[in-house]
Amino acid sequence: MLLQSACQKQTPNPPVQKMPKPLHPDQATIREKLFGGKGAVQIWNCLSSQPTGPFKAALWCALEPSGFVGRHRQVEFPEIVLCVGGTGHAVVDDTAHSLEKGVLVYLPLGSALSLHNDSDSLPLEYVILKAQSSKNGRSDGP
Repeated sequence: MLLQSACQKQTPNPPVQKMPKPLHPDQATIREKLFGGKGAVQIWNCLSSQPTGPFKAALWCALEPSGFVGRHRQVEFPEIVLCVGGTGHAVVDDTAHSLEKGVLVYLPLGSALSLHNDSDSLPLEYVILKAQSSKNGRSDGP
């Protein structure tokens, strides 16, 4: 019980980040042919200007049907891509990973990524989380 109390006192409550509800197309940034890809990606920035610990970006994305985001290298931050809707696949370096709701793909710093929407009628929706790497190559945090 004492340990639990000590931990609670040492850990401040993180700031609550709220996204516009619902995601409205007018609030998205539209990127066409991202990294030499095909089609449009709607991107909503989920972080405000408040400190968010090691997280540098949280982006909710919707890739149009049959679209793809071209191959690009993770040069600044490692990333996690979490599929939240639709079907598609991610190619990390030379390995393909099927994407469907609930699938998470980790992208270490230096890896190459392309994303493909395999549906010709529904968007591929995913969240990208970028975290600052520490000097030892691991993400900052507890």
